[in-house]
Amino acid sequence: MPRRREPFLAVVGFFEVHRPYPDDLYPPDDPADVSVPPFLPDNPHTRADLAAFQGSIRVADRATGRLVDTLRDEGLLDNTWIVFTTDHGMAFPGGKSTLYDPGIRVALIMRPPDGSAYRREATDRLAAHVDVLPTLLDLAGGEPPTGIGGISHADWLRGGTASPERTEVFAEKSYHDVYDPMRAVRTRDWKYVRNAEPGPLLVLPGDIEASATRAGMGDAHLATRPDVELYDLSADPWERDNVAGRPDLADVERQLAARLEEWQRETGDPLLVGPIPPPVLE
Repeated sequence: MPRRREPFLAVVGFFEVHRPYPDDLYPPDDPADVSVPPFLPDNPHTRADLAAFQGSIRVADRATGRLVDTLRDEGLLDNTWIVFTTDHGMAFPGGKSTLYDPGIRVALIMRPPDGSAYRREATDRLAAHVDVLPTLLDLAGGEPPTGIGGISHADWLRGGTASPERTEVFAEKSYHDVYDPMRAVRTRDWKYVRNAEPGPLLVLPGDIEASATRAGMGDAHLATRPDVELYDLSADPWERDNVAGRPDLADVERQLAARLEEWQRETGDPLLVGPIPPPVLE
């Protein structure tokens, strides 16, 4: 029987690595061997949680491998791009549902067709999810539509050195479990966050509130949040020291605030005119 060769798009979602991480589904790693990132407390609660999280990642990794093997068995890897990405960062306090890097830094792996000349290694280029569409259209020989916010990284993937590169990425949150509006702009060296409503330093989604890490972290995250946060990422990559309001950084803060507001106006952000009504759930 001949194999199908017409163009196709397959979107495959994983429940992994969503919480919870039951041992019978995701055998955990050894808690003593995990690496605890500096934004989390290093204690037995966090280590056990991270060990379970890593076990879930291993299951997702093996499942991804089976999908790639299936494409290989079907003879499709010579003309198929594979994109692996996630919709938010790790589901830990200070990650998912925040605009800190552990919340907005996501996986993005692009596997080119077998036999192609595209062989880029890992990069620290700034990129955003809105760039995926124009990049894929460009790689396929199409023209990205006008009026979209993303840029194409296709030339860079082909090995070009003059391809456009982002100088900034933007991030936003309005609702998760509750109304918690905030906006941010991130450059290579700086992160500027504007919190539009008063609240605690961290609003934890329900799955994180019920986590082992939360059980071992105390309540310091319930302190009142500032209206503005500014982080020097070159000196403080884990965003632990809010330097907003420092006189010597006033120009940096002013420029980032202006660029964030400009982006909000460009995109018609409803937050500019007041609180955003809750989403209507069917």
